[in-house]
Amino acid sequence: MTSPIAAQPAHPLSEEILRKNREIYSETSSAVWFLAIYGPVHAGWEFINLGGSEALDRVAVHAGLSAGDSALELCSGRGATCRYIAEKYGCRVTGIEMNPGQVAAARRQISQTPGAHRVEIVEADVLRYRAERAYDLVYSIDSAMLIADIPQLLRVAREALRPGGRLEIVTIGAGPAMDEPARNFAWDVDGMISLLTPAEWESRLEEGGFAGASVDDLSRIASDRSLKIDAALESNREAIVATEGEAGYAGWMNVGRAYLSAFLNKRLTYLHISGFVADL
Repeated sequence: MTSPIAAQPAHPLSEEILRKNREIYSETSSAVWFLAIYGPVHAGWEFINLGGSEALDRVAVHAGLSAGDSALELCSGRGATCRYIAEKYGCRVTGIEMNPGQVAAARRQISQTPGAHRVEIVEADVLRYRAERAYDLVYSIDSAMLIADIPQLLRVAREALRPGGRLEIVTIGAGPAMDEPARNFAWDVDGMISLLTPAEWESRLEEGGFAGASVDDLSRIASDRSLKIDAALESNREAIVATEGEAGYAGWMNVGRAYLSAFLNKRLTYLHISGFVADL
């Protein structure tokens, strides 16, 4: 069993972050998610992220994941990412998620999936989670930017990894043209609180005790997915307006195009961060 992690003081924005999380991410089963994201972008997988299977495969291959390995996902959402890793790579996956609506949805779907015994969903705050065993891989997809205390997130991850185990994070970060309006937009719309540069991520990993810290730019994936979402919204306009109304449809279009512009103009970037726990 890994050593316990001391309780951390609440971040001054913790209540607001929790409120935003529940407000934004509890309603991810509406028609628009299926019409604009799950179907056209993720081939039916209910991934609440940009990278989808391409990012997940990149994480698994980079980590050398194989059958029988164990993986821990931090902020696992509706559990589709856990199921994908478990099904494709034959490993055991534990997902940690604090949003009760997401947890309930994840458990329902997993119960109907072959190989459900390989996936476990735990309702917990990742910043206070203590792993009960050591994992080969700890990963997070499109969630780290929603976490206020990145050093604590990395402490949790490091405590959960065996010697030689890998940390793999895919997240939205700050691009070279980042400005205050872009930060405010990301916070207001999606609760993004930690938009770090590649250099800041490398420093955080090194300070957190990870070896071999590296950061790769996956912004091509983010731009490509954003273009697909825009096209899907346009082609499904009538169906989306029927369920979301004109204002709801316009909101989706405006947000999607704002993110696309931010990626293309390098205010935001899409990053793959990795490191490992050195053998003792």
